[in-house]
Amino acid sequence: MKKTLTVPPSSHYKYCLILLSFFFVFIFTACENHWIKEITSHMFEEPKKGVTHAVGDIGPGGGIVFYVDPDGFIMLDTGERLYHLEVTLEVLNYSWIIGVASDWYYNYIPTKSGIGTGRYNTNLILSYEPNYAPAAERCKDFSGGGLADWFLPSIAELEKLDEIYTDWFDIIGDGWVWSSENCDISGLEAEANMYRFHTTPFTMPTNKSTPLSIHPIRAF
Repeated sequence: MKKTLTVPPSSHYKYCLILLSFFFVFIFTACENHWIKEITSHMFEEPKKGVTHAVGDIGPGGGIVFYVDPDGFIMLDTGERLYHLEVTLEVLNYSWIIGVASDWYYNYIPTKSGIGTGRYNTNLILSYEPNYAPAAERCKDFSGGGLADWFLPSIAELEKLDEIYTDWFDIIGDGWVWSSENCDISGLEAEANMYRFHTTPFTMPTNKSTPLSIHPIRAF
């Protein structure tokens, strides 16, 4: 008669304990490696500048902070991530170009739209013709706070200023202001986009030689 080998119950418990030990060792090792990876990644991670000012604060350039993005926005000209926009309360008045003396008055300049593009646009305008672009030139030359990184804002940047504009209405006035964006509508390449604050905010192209208010801003 064939005999069947049976494993004592105590051996079952022993095998289960061994398997459980291997399981817990595996889990602990995996978690430990994850924790080590997390800790070391933070140790060697480049620190983020982050938000240092709130809307309404005085900025480093002596202007008013009008936009804060906790996640930051990318500056098109340098690729750096910044978090704030500030505007000077000094209102200037210039045309986008001077007369029709420059050939590029009739040419389309490939400016960009969006937050973080105004400084790129300002430099691009001046690269086409620095001698005939007073709005961009005056913004770039503005030195509020002893800083030299002011620029003519894009439409998106002006829209952010418009969101809290009513608080400063008596200071910077009502009406049309220049943006740093060339009109991209076919047949209107000789015009640039202006923006209307306050009562009826909207964008509209107009002749580049028209004198309008400009509001230098900077990002930090």
